[in-house]
Amino acid sequence: MKIWKTLTVGVVMMVMLMTETACGSKSDRIQIAKEALENKYNEVFVVTDVYGNNRRKTFNAIAYSETNPGILVDASVENDGSYVEDDYLVKIMGQRIADVVDRNMGGLLGASYIYVSTLSGDMGISDLSISIADYAAFNPKNKFTISIYYSPEKHDADHIYNCLSGCLKDLEMLNGYIFLHVIDDKNLHSMQEYLETHAFFEQDDYSEYLTNELKVQIGYSNGQIDMTRDEFVRKVGSAV
Repeated sequence: MKIWKTLTVGVVMMVMLMTETACGSKSDRIQIAKEALENKYNEVFVVTDVYGNNRRKTFNAIAYSETNPGILVDASVENDGSYVEDDYLVKIMGQRIADVVDRNMGGLLGASYIYVSTLSGDMGISDLSISIADYAAFNPKNKFTISIYYSPEKHDADHIYNCLSGCLKDLEMLNGYIFLHVIDDKNLHSMQEYLETHAFFEQDDYSEYLTNELKVQIGYSNGQIDMTRDEFVRKVGSAV
């Protein structure tokens, strides 16, 4: 039994050594990820962590650009740094769209936080100055999910509908879904903090913040939401 235990430990150590050798040390991978992201976007990046090893071909990295330190980037990097797939531009575009939606909903009474995600991930675009319209045109089938976390100041379904119906002004090139999450103020702030401090999201990690939510899904296209006022009022009832 002792011999088998010794052999098992030896095999495990050998596998760990081979994996480390194939991928390089952690500091090596940090430098490889940093250079890959900087070459792609021409910005200075700080890599905060590296992890994973998918069949010894790629590894994952968490990073942020010094230009946009509030955006945490999740990247998959080839071991030699020759290719990187990441969500940096996806998140930048999401923020730009969220800013437009927020501006259009300026009259919404209460506290809100808007987060935008896309169906397509990294599409190989590295031009950070690309417009929302050109980004959407690059893949016309792409869907944009607009999540609005909202703690209302008062119960007024008509008021909320008025704000939602005008929230897509100047975003006529997009299509997808709006998810309205009506939650209390405490859970709203917890959800915002979670989304802003994680590079990728696990539903089990934030589900507690949405336990007692009222959730309404609304499709949209060509700048118009696909729900009538009466339908919306029936869905939310007296909850808002």
